[in-house]
Amino acid sequence: MMIIARYALAAISICLAAGFFAASSQLPVMGIGDPVGPSAFPMLISGALAVCGLLLALEARHKTKREMGEKVPASKTRADLGDLPLVLGASLWTGLYFLAFEQIGYISATFIFLFGGIVAFRRSRLVVSLIVAAGCSLGFYCVFVILLGAQLPIGNLFE
Repeated sequence: MMIIARYALAAISICLAAGFFAASSQLPVMGIGDPVGPSAFPMLISGALAVCGLLLALEARHKTKREMGEKVPASKTRADLGDLPLVLGASLWTGLYFLAFEQIGYISATFIFLFGGIVAFRRSRLVVSLIVAAGCSLGFYCVFVILLGAQLPIGNLFE
């Protein structure tokens, strides 16, 4: 069962990349603006997703070969629901991030999202978590606004 799930995740990733690439190639090119066009960044993302899908397939192949050579306990062949609360919590946290995005702005929402995520996985380092969350939030903001020319929401709190 786990072998099928590994290959399914890789296949789904590659299919999503192909669909995203096809959709981004359909974006209209305007006469004004960036000479590369609006589809360059989505195509880059779809290429990265395809590479990740291929790496997942290679990892699945490697793990499958290794497991075939050794006895696999029955507990490893069934789906393990022990990580379900973690996955649901991360999904809820991400959903709250997207809901807060417009209300409190990109920098604030991203800082809270990153800080909460880092603290959830590494509770002992609060000062380092604050520094990393603040640095990443500001760094990503500069990349999107200054380098890519994107407009990110500043939030209703700061208007």
